[in-house]
Amino acid sequence: MSQIGISAGGCQSDCQSIPTENSKSRAEKEEFAVRFGKPPTNPIWNDLVYGKVSPDASKKNLPQRGSIADVILLKRDGTPTYHLANVIDDHSMEITHVIRGTEWMPSTALHVALYEAFGWTPPEFAHVGLLTDEQQNKLSKRNFDTDIGTLRDKHGILSESLVNFLALLGWRNPQRNDAMNLEELTKTVSVLHVTSRLY
Repeated sequence: MSQIGISAGGCQSDCQSIPTENSKSRAEKEEFAVRFGKPPTNPIWNDLVYGKVSPDASKKNLPQRGSIADVILLKRDGTPTYHLANVIDDHSMEITHVIRGTEWMPSTALHVALYEAFGWTPPEFAHVGLLTDEQQNKLSKRNFDTDIGTLRDKHGILSESLVNFLALLGWRNPQRNDAMNLEELTKTVSVLHVTSRLY
């Protein structure tokens, strides 16, 4: 994996200019972090909702994407960052589809680049609109009761109703009927009908 570099503890920046031999010898004595170098080409993926996406696709109606170069993969204490652990875990578990909120789209370029650097086939990605409140703030489990038991016992919401309601958010139902049981939802709901409108 040629895009991995060592950043020794005494470096002011990312130690990129230090010759490999010096870097290796310093790593034996100093704390260091492992960083991801700039890939030779920008990663491109086909999002199941947004279509073809790359980090330089700023002209599209997509969330802001950050740089993927020099991202720390292993911290000085040897702990992997979320991004490295996420990619390795998903690959190890043979995950085929990753469906997550649009807020994660900036990280997808890095994840795809890591898959490519490891020589692995990335899963299919689909980024869906966020669920928001009246002020357009992302819904959070910290804001109110979210456990199924509380919703049922305190608010009288049936689990079937909640599943039906959540399944209808963020996509266009081709059948136009709003009440469906789990079997009907399984047959009807498709990522192909998810809207790319940002919430």
